[in-house]
Amino acid sequence: MTTKIELTRAHLVKDDDRDWASRYKGMSDIASPAERAGALRNAIDAIQDWDAVWAFAYGSLMWNPAFHFDNQTVGKIYGLHRAFCLRSHIGRGTPQQPGLMLGLDRGGSCRGLAYHISRGSVEGELDLLFKREMLTRIYKPTWVTVHTPEHQLRALTFVVDRDNDRYTRNLPESEQLEMFAKASGQLGPCHEYLFDTVHHLEELGIVDRSLCRLATKVRDYMR
Repeated sequence: MTTKIELTRAHLVKDDDRDWASRYKGMSDIASPAERAGALRNAIDAIQDWDAVWAFAYGSLMWNPAFHFDNQTVGKIYGLHRAFCLRSHIGRGTPQQPGLMLGLDRGGSCRGLAYHISRGSVEGELDLLFKREMLTRIYKPTWVTVHTPEHQLRALTFVVDRDNDRYTRNLPESEQLEMFAKASGQLGPCHEYLFDTVHHLEELGIVDRSLCRLATKVRDYMR
């Protein structure tokens, strides 16, 4: 039975790197502390305005960011879209029964939630964000332009690495439905992740028709 963990701020603060080797011994695709620190440094070095640092959320970050922010707004990015395009072996599945997780994949557009991080806490909060998102090598931290009704923002987000072995697309619908219905990992059931995403998008006034159709099919499949 998989032990469920709560991905909270307290968990991320407590989870330091001193026992990294023992925790993840034998697990492939796990980013080392040095890799994560390097990715974080690159992202920080690319900051253009320390008073205007934002993070763009398109999945579970919308309801469980686990980092501190002082403002938020709904916005849209172009050239990337939200998709269940990653096999999950830890968070929402296991190596024996993989689930699916969201990533930003090329093409289309995506509406999500942008969080502003105050100037004095940028490095500390981004460190927690990278602990949350960069446990494995499935994402590439990327600065994107977020369009809001008022203005444009420059925000950091996490785009799928298409070269990663866990990247997937065009799975048969029957295989997707089975993965959502049966997979569960350290963060809980895969179908719960899908349903929570749709629910919180709707709370923000965002309708993702593709995800809504998928959620309906998963519910029907699980009856």
